[in-house]
Amino acid sequence: MASDRTTSEDVHSSRVIRVVFLALLLDLLGFTLILPLLPSILDHYSQTGSLQSVVDWFRGVVGVPMETKYNSVLFGGLIGSLYCWLQFLSSPITGALSDDYGRKPLLLLTTISVDKIRSYRAGIPTFLSVKPF
Repeated sequence: MASDRTTSEDVHSSRVIRVVFLALLLDLLGFTLILPLLPSILDHYSQTGSLQSVVDWFRGVVGVPMETKYNSVLFGGLIGSLYCWLQFLSSPITGALSDDYGRKPLLLLTTISVDKIRSYRAGIPTFLSVKPF
């Protein structure tokens, strides 16, 4: 009887690990898919000059010389740092919500929300908004 309980707990634990792994894999793929496009994005923003003031401020804080060859490196580092900083700020909030509402609903909500936001920004429909035949 105890072995039946252990077996069902092992199956449940295995399912939880699969769901968490799949959610993390989707999030990691969504984050890393943009990396090959990063140089062209950096060139676009450096030509429009919309974020040049932020890069110049960051350059002054870090102490990098005023040369244009460092612009793309600084902008890429700033974007990467911003992503990590925002994740640092949002993790306690997400953890508290997970404690209140449970892990599964919050994983579903955040994964679907991130998918919707990325698809909206890319201008393509998500798999959830595609109507079946």
